[in-house]
Amino acid sequence: EIMNKERRFIIICLIALFYMTSCERYLSDQDLYSDLHIIPSVNYEGTKAAVSNANISACQIGIHVTNADGSALYNNKTEYNNILLKNTGSWVMDNGSGTELRVILYASNASIYAYYPYPGTISGIGPLCNLSMDVPVENSFALVTDYLWASQSTTIPTGGNPINANNPSVTLNLNHAMSQFAFVFYKEGYVGSGTLNRITIVDNSTPANLKVNKSGTNDLKMRLSDGLISGGATSSFTSVININSTITLDTDPGTEPTVLNNYINGYIFLTHVNIPDRTKLEAVIRIDGVDYVISIPGTGAINLLPGTKYIFKGKLMPRGILAIESVSVTNWS
Repeated sequence: EIMNKERRFIIICLIALFYMTSCERYLSDQDLYSDLHIIPSVNYEGTKAAVSNANISACQIGIHVTNADGSALYNNKTEYNNILLKNTGSWVMDNGSGTELRVILYASNASIYAYYPYPGTISGIGPLCNLSMDVPVENSFALVTDYLWASQSTTIPTGGNPINANNPSVTLNLNHAMSQFAFVFYKEGYVGSGTLNRITIVDNSTPANLKVNKSGTNDLKMRLSDGLISGGATSSFTSVININSTITLDTDPGTEPTVLNNYINGYIFLTHVNIPDRTKLEAVIRIDGVDYVISIPGTGAINLLPGTKYIFKGKLMPRGILAIESVSVTNWS
């Protein structure tokens, strides 16, 4: 009798073990899951003139989550198309209407595409996803936009692991899609108030190369996979108005970009363009209602690459003289 009981117990244990191993053998991708967590960063640190790591926590970022090759939204969830990533003490995602949204990762790998500013109109999927842009010929300084993009399939920008349920925490690196012309001025004997009102960039090339909104149906857009800007129309000029920045420096601040960043009086963003002859490019600066025409120093072509920042330092003198003394070129990325 005892032997029979022991034999029955062993048989029951073997049957239970068989069912346990059978269940494990047929676990699906849906059985292992984790919530996606994203911490964004920016590929440039040190300027008050653009989105940077110093102010990114105040920014709203658009997120687009797909499968590994970007051919479909992750797990075919339509709500993963245009998600809001925001900081409320920590970075969280919601559906854009204030309702928290969980992005659930499974064993299959994901890719993340992102943009700034949110909200924005996006179209396409994955590497073909584009953000509609608004770059008018003339824009108020308070409305100028530093467009950013990101495309990442690993947990960190370089190297890292595939994004999936085992690796759900992502440091997402955003890149600047435009170039920037920034201006720093100081006074030497100038007695006016020194109020910078307007910056205009003029391209005297034939045809002109500066890219802005297209009239009618505007198709200017930025691709989220690489920041490529396409569509729109070309213009011979583009302006930022209502800057209303007062020039307070009365000594030469030098030429070190990290120092000049602290004294920027105004700036303008430009889409990527290659101008074959830089002597055709001018900046018209309006200070105290007077326009000063500035030629871009140097010879040959000038390629306004995405993420490139040009800092022009100028001296404002009596009798309406504005002299550009240096141009510092730094790379946001």
